Amino acid sequence: MIQNLAFFGATGGCAGSCLAAALKQGYTCTALARTPSKLTAFMHEKDVDSFTLDSHLQIIPGDIRDLEAVKQTLAHADIIVSGIGAYPKFQWSPRKPLALIDPAICADGISTILQACQELQKPNAKRKKPMLISISTAGVQTPGKPRALPLLYLTFYYWLLAEPHADKVALEAKIHEYMQLQGNQKGIEGYILVRPSILLDGEKKGVGDVRAGLPEDPPVGYSIDRRVDGEWIFEKLVRGGGADGVWRNGEVIVTY
Repeated sequence: MIQNLAFFGATGGCAGSCLAAALKQGYTCTALARTPSKLTAFMHEKDVDSFTLDSHLQIIPGDIRDLEAVKQTLAHADIIVSGIGAYPKFQWSPRKPLALIDPAICADGISTILQACQELQKPNAKRKKPMLISISTAGVQTPGKPRALPLLYLTFYYWLLAEPHADKVALEAKIHEYMQLQGNQKGIEGYILVRPSILLDGEKKGVGDVRAGLPEDPPVGYSIDRRVDGEWIFEKLVRGGGADGVWRNGEVIVTY
């Protein structure tokens, strides 16, 4: 049975590529977007035709901190794909050369999603809880587990991308804390944190080139294309049933 999907951050390359792949396969999708026309244009760039957009995609206008808009996006979701984030901008600071305009967007966004799921669950205890798939980063290291970034990247990553990294750390912490609630208190069935290595655009590779692994034995790699990361999420976690398999309630590192 084809499931209903809810998307956040789909104007970005990872979640947007997952959304495009899902639409092309006939999935019914709902996506939150501050600027719906931007999301529609992005889907056209990914060769999703107007008929498919009109028949399979509902766009909810709103911000990720708008609880009611988030609840509307989640109303019928079986699987949630969250690619919340912001592109860092250069600033003249040796301590923090790349900064986010909104340095808490990931943490605040996932908090809103989790709160919305919980509130939707309360009036209807028999409602099927959705599975949450959230995109993080391979720079987040599970305590006591091997690192997933090459040694040459460490200084570059933790200095240049310190602020985006901190927001992803906070995002993961919010999910882990939420999962400590009792089963009947949670509004999600479970979660998967996808940790891609450095995200790039335009690499001519495909899903078959992706290496994936658990934190206990992570694949160490330099980069992965945003498009391929999103398509891998669709093929392996949404359509491939990975959300109910080895990746369930844990982290998966993906790289070339």
